[in-house]
Amino acid sequence: MGGSCSSSSGAPTGPTAPTIPPSPPSGGLSSSRTWDVMISYRKAETGEVTPQHKHADRTAVVLGELLAQAGFSVFFDAEHLHGGGDWLQGLTEAVNGCTAFVPPVSPTYGDPVKSKFTYNEFKMADQVQKVIIPVFHSGDWPPKSLSLLINTLQYV
Repeated sequence: MGGSCSSSSGAPTGPTAPTIPPSPPSGGLSSSRTWDVMISYRKAETGEVTPQHKHADRTAVVLGELLAQAGFSVFFDAEHLHGGGDWLQGLTEAVNGCTAFVPPVSPTYGDPVKSKFTYNEFKMADQVQKVIIPVFHSGDWPPKSLSLLINTLQYV
């Protein structure tokens, strides 16, 4: 994550590292930890560009950075889940501990075969009655695998 750029009006124009508190050293999360927002995303499409994810475009990363700059506490898996930790437990705690669940919905987001984690995260957020604010990225709307859950939600 890079430094901040500002326009002549002083508004940020480039990415800035979010102010996100680190997770406990065990790699797990504290069950009492809460976040304003959980970003649920498909790494291969909207995460960081890596050798494994050459076509990712950083949408989820930038969204998390902008929300953090606006003063929201943001759960972002790459910042809070670490090697050796129980990812399933951490994601479950993050969904339970967030106020709003914000998924950038890309072509394979929520696909139970191609993206089992995002499918399960979305279903759980709905089951525990989180505020869900889908951010349309690309692909079909609504995504076929989530159409019963997402069809009635206003997206941005």
